[in-house]
Amino acid sequence: MRLRVLTYNIRHGLGIDGRQDLSQILPVLSGSHADIICLQEVDKGLLRSGFANQAAWLGARLGFHAAFESNFGLPLAGMGNATLSRWPSYSTWNKKLPSDGEPRGLLCVQVDHPEAGRVAFFNTHWGLSEAQRLEQAQVCAGQVNGAGKPCVLCGDLNAIPDSTELMMLMREAQLQDAGPNNAPTFPADEPESKIDYVLFTRQWSLVEAQVLDSGASDHLPLLAELELSS
Repeated sequence: MRLRVLTYNIRHGLGIDGRQDLSQILPVLSGSHADIICLQEVDKGLLRSGFANQAAWLGARLGFHAAFESNFGLPLAGMGNATLSRWPSYSTWNKKLPSDGEPRGLLCVQVDHPEAGRVAFFNTHWGLSEAQRLEQAQVCAGQVNGAGKPCVLCGDLNAIPDSTELMMLMREAQLQDAGPNNAPTFPADEPESKIDYVLFTRQWSLVEAQVLDSGASDHLPLLAELELSS
């Protein structure tokens, strides 16, 4: 069984051209033919993005189920992570991560896949300091280890491939990196650093991965095709 997973920090639809336009994101998502889409910096009810519920807007147009959790903001508005899925979830929850400054979270969406059974997808956006990320990596590893099923963890980790925090996460949760070949994902106009990841547990194997070209955000989307071992 194969599955296409996309991770993308959409910067609330603010493109490298300076235009706030969520419709620029939509063709990137639909053109990827992804089954699971993990998005970061997603807005709900904020002035800067026209008070839109961005996860719901994108999900409706793709025909996907949308899960959104705000990590900071007002009770009915804020910014956080969103996971769009071709299949409905049977469980969704958000784990607050240790944060200094902007609050961060780990969104988990668990689905019943018609062939693979129950699968857990984690979606996160780590902080800007190494000290924060080390703590956040520890919590994320614990959550993956406690899931008890095939897992995929995606997100903007703000960490380069040989960083201590990424190595800790991969070691403690026994995760592999979908790559490809440490291709950079940031900044979108002149990419220099790989900080966006699709990581997967040992039940999966990598078929292929690619960084997609887009100017719809300051990050580039990363797409991976995974195969679940029989």
